[in-house]
Amino acid sequence: VAIPDATTPRGTPEKFAITGIGNMVSVKGWDYLIEAYADLLKDHPNAELTIVGQVFPGYFFDLYGVAEKCGVADRVRFLTETENIGKVYAESDVIV
Repeated sequence: VAIPDATTPRGTPEKFAITGIGNMVSVKGWDYLIEAYADLLKDHPNAELTIVGQVFPGYFFDLYGVAEKCGVADRVRFLTETENIGKVYAESDVIV
């Protein structure tokens, strides 16, 4: 896997990719990330949020409910599995 130079610009004017990687369990605080993302969109409407990780029973619906409550359910992408985690990292501007 090629690791890009840290000085290489990652974002484009069209998007700023925020990625959270880890199991989707309540102790991880993904609900706080979604709430923060909703606030961030007010000043940075080009931001995108992707959360990648194994989903535990029931918690996905809690997270989706938070996204709906914050008005960003159509903007948050949940990935429960990926073929190429390196690509996910490479396409991210910020990793949480």
